[in-house]
Amino acid sequence: FWLACLLALLAGSSVTLQVGAGIVLNDTPAPKLAHAAYVSVGNMVAGGLWLLILSILQGGPAPAKPKYLWSAFGGLVVLPAFVCTPAAALLGTQLTLMLLQTGMMTSAFLFDWSGNRLQITRYVSLGFFMLLGAVCMQLLISIPDLYGSDLAALLGYSVAALLVGVCYTLQAKMNNRLARDLGSTARAAAFCNLTVMTWGLPMCLVLVDLGVPLDFVMGDWWIWLFLGLQSAFYTYALAELPKVLGYSVSCILVITGKMCTAAFADTIGLFAKPLAISPWRYISVAIILLGAVSLTFNKARSPGEVQRPREDLSTSCEDLRATLAD
Repeated sequence: FWLACLLALLAGSSVTLQVGAGIVLNDTPAPKLAHAAYVSVGNMVAGGLWLLILSILQGGPAPAKPKYLWSAFGGLVVLPAFVCTPAAALLGTQLTLMLLQTGMMTSAFLFDWSGNRLQITRYVSLGFFMLLGAVCMQLLISIPDLYGSDLAALLGYSVAALLVGVCYTLQAKMNNRLARDLGSTARAAAFCNLTVMTWGLPMCLVLVDLGVPLDFVMGDWWIWLFLGLQSAFYTYALAELPKVLGYSVSCILVITGKMCTAAFADTIGLFAKPLAISPWRYISVAIILLGAVSLTFNKARSPGEVQRPREDLSTSCEDLRATLAD
């Protein structure tokens, strides 16, 4: 049990390290937003290759043809995800991950509510207010550190991170539906990552045509290796840990590892310029964790009250907990 708890914390911390690795790879004279597309596509393809190896090692039942065509487009809905790399460089990893987490959990519970799977209780309301309060607190903390930055870029990246969180929620639903057809979570995640090439390769060719070069440094090979391994480790951990800890406890521990590591990384300047040490930074982490606890442990409606079929595009809490997409 305690080993599983440690692995859940490490899985969350690996997300922060993955975001930070993207910042390092995107530290180039080329336009940051455009070059981030190279980094994002390379990250997903590298992860897809390691996930393919993991799926082969895991084995499983024979894959079947996807029952729903939309489940095969998980790699397409995360097209805007490359925005998170320059966003994290400007806003800090903690605020960026907070915005992503808020977008993910808010959209997941709104989908559940619209699908008549969720009752709006005091715990749900409290959880949402805590998430919103933590993000607002973190924004107020970050504004002095970002003094002199373009206000439009600050607001634009903040909104973009929230929207990317919504995209991850949709991807969670698609991958979980696809996993039922392909026989395992690793197969679905590998398929999702590798299908990124259908839009990633044309995008990279357009960037080359526009004169945005790929700033590839041979000495950074180990970072690319880490990015691929992180995807495989994260996917494997989230598939196995709920069997020991349950979805709710796994979710809380992963978020804890993610947010605490991000706060520490921003304070010491691990990936970008250090941000000012403030107790409010860690208080905001505690608030978002309490909000996540309030939302995660809220009970959904009983099966008899569900009015829509489970295979529709509404994203359930269990789908999001099972994937916990970063």
